[in-house]
Amino acid sequence: MKKLRHSYALDDKDITIIRMLLKDGRTTDAELAQAIGRTRPIATARRQAMEKAGVIQKYFPVIDWSIVAESNDIRREMANEKSTDNLH
Repeated sequence: MKKLRHSYALDDKDITIIRMLLKDGRTTDAELAQAIGRTRPIATARRQAMEKAGVIQKYFPVIDWSIVAESNDIRREMANEKSTDNLH
C-alpha cells in the first residue's frame, strides 16, 4: 500500500534553510538561524519539521574520487556493498 503524502507549504525562511543545506549539509542550526533572522531553537524546529514531513529526507557526502588514493578499488567495493544491501 502506498503511503499518502500531504503537501508541505514552504515559506521564504524554509526555502532559505533548504538552499543552505543543499550547498552544505553540515550547516549548523546557528548558521541557519542567522540566515533566516530567527533564534537557533526556531531554526532547529523548522529543519526538524521539514525532516519529519519528508521534505528533507537525507544528508550525504559528495566524494571527489579524483583525490582519493586507490579510488577505483574503493568505489568497486562500495558498489558491491550497496548491491548486496538491496538483497536484504
